Amino acid sequence: MTTTDPTRTHARRTRLARVGAIAAALAIGTGPGLVAAASASAATLPPVSHSWLDYYFNNKGIGSDASGDAPNLDGGKGFHRANLNAGGVESGGLVVGSEVAVPGDATLKYQTAGGTVGPYLDNIEAAGQTIDTSVALGSASAHAATKIAFVWTAHNASSIPASTSFTLTYQGGTTSTVQMAPADWCSDGNASNTKVAARKARYGDTATCTIFASSTVPLTGALDSITLPNEPKIHIFAIASDADTSHATASAGVDATVTLPSTVKVGDVVSPSVVWGSNVPQTVVATWAVDGAPLDASTHTQVLVPASWVGKHLTYGVRGSSPGYAPTGTTTSDAVLVEPGTLSATVAPALAGLARVGDTLVVSAGQYATADETPTAVGTSIAWLADGVVVPGQSGTTFVPTAAQVGKAIAARVTVAKEGYTSLVLTTTASAPVLAAGVSPFPTGPTGPTQPSPLVAISRAATVAGAARVGATLTAAPGAFSPAGATVTYQWLRGASVVPGATARTYRPTSKDLGAIVSVKVTASATGRQPVVQVVTAGVVQQGVVSAAKPKITAKKKAVKSGKVRVGTTLRAVPGTAKAPGSSVRRSYRWYANGKAVAGSAGKKTTLKVAKKYLGKRLTVRVTIKATGYTTKTVTSAKTGKVVR
Repeated sequence: MTTTDPTRTHARRTRLARVGAIAAALAIGTGPGLVAAASASAATLPPVSHSWLDYYFNNKGIGSDASGDAPNLDGGKGFHRANLNAGGVESGGLVVGSEVAVPGDATLKYQTAGGTVGPYLDNIEAAGQTIDTSVALGSASAHAATKIAFVWTAHNASSIPASTSFTLTYQGGTTSTVQMAPADWCSDGNASNTKVAARKARYGDTATCTIFASSTVPLTGALDSITLPNEPKIHIFAIASDADTSHATASAGVDATVTLPSTVKVGDVVSPSVVWGSNVPQTVVATWAVDGAPLDASTHTQVLVPASWVGKHLTYGVRGSSPGYAPTGTTTSDAVLVEPGTLSATVAPALAGLARVGDTLVVSAGQYATADETPTAVGTSIAWLADGVVVPGQSGTTFVPTAAQVGKAIAARVTVAKEGYTSLVLTTTASAPVLAAGVSPFPTGPTGPTQPSPLVAISRAATVAGAARVGATLTAAPGAFSPAGATVTYQWLRGASVVPGATARTYRPTSKDLGAIVSVKVTASATGRQPVVQVVTAGVVQQGVVSAAKPKITAKKKAVKSGKVRVGTTLRAVPGTAKAPGSSVRRSYRWYANGKAVAGSAGKKTTLKVAKKYLGKRLTVRVTIKATGYTTKTVTSAKTGKVVR
């Protein structure tokens, strides 16, 4: 653990007291099966920001075309990092990650973020926040600021009041208000703002935009906080000052122990363990990485390991942040190699039928799951064995013995495969030795049968038809048996469990079956024979499909078709019939005018009063239908005629 800089200890003490309560939530603890904490040589994630404003960043304004790096300063547009930085300060580029001076005043220094590719924030979208400046600029700083300037920009600045108010709070609680006039990011500035970089083509189109330094704000004391205006069009990237900000920007050191399970396999849900030391941050930014590349799901506290990660190394890193301080260094776990997942049989493969030349043996391939016992779709291949030797050319679920197998025991070997998982090979229990054709399965002695009654023979295997989805109908076909008059019964299964009352040939999966493997157990019995059981799998049940007719629009109980609609008319949405067998249907409504959604609650009702603003437009209503176990269905009415007075 790195020793804390003593010059920071007093200043941090009160803030750590406020955040100490979260230590228990973050300190998950280590235990058996966890790898050691990251060593000094462990790979670490790139430093994202050294800015003491980092804790307050809530917007990403600088980005690139790289995946996961798009900015969104203004409606999907922002600064393009390569263009903004091009050439450095000598060529009008913005210097990111290093301390630089504002143009025209070498004593006003600042440092911006935004230099790292990824989903990292780099500016404050003003929304009335109060920023703690005491450690960087004020009473707890190494040397308090006497003046500041905002490194900022604004989009659609023409819609912002000519001057906006910033409230400065000094040591002791005295306050003052300063009025600032922002400049539009795609302009050359104004009398109160100077460009800190040349205007360059932005992300999203070719318009040229930049960032500015405001006019200097003189201070009348030790500045301990700044309250921003509630104006989200304003974006603050840094605060320049003549202060010694070292108390706020000095490295906090590695102050966490981060571990991952020692073994990680495909299909696992992986949770890290993070234990903070004495310097507990108020917020934590976490990053998952695979072979060093950050994931889009970096903010998630758990990840589900996909097949594509096999053979790659998984790490988890944390970076803490507290108000008024630069973030801590990133602490990263040791890398853990991702291994193939493990499949297990929830229902083992089984053999059914009479082992006799000309009769049919049937294998049910079984049901399988990942390590957490979640049913999963797998690929199966089958090989038939006679006394343990593979019978060439036999790979189906049925096998009819020939004279070549007489006297040999028959078994089926099932190989289960899934991408990213170690294949699972299982062999059924072998049958009795194969009887010759026509040989009675009832061996007798002087006093009667010498062996138990034989199984009912299978002449044709049972099958299941239909789609395995909620609300659809599955139908079992029993196949054929010997004797021909065998009695057949059915029992439907959800995984390995019996579905109560589901004993008919047909079954309609419900929402309870969603994601489970559904199968049917077909049992044939006859007098003097042992019953034979076949288990036939229908598949993993998917979401059902809602059947729904289009809604109609009426006025005074009459259908509104393509005729004109007058202002002041009240329209009503009449939903069409919707069917989701086994589930109740829920509807929601949304009105549209020329394809644009009607805003507010008025657009979500079953009725709409036609207003003047819809003149010349055609109206439609869209009904969204939801039912448990079913995919969401949306149906739209025909368009009305144009709205007239």
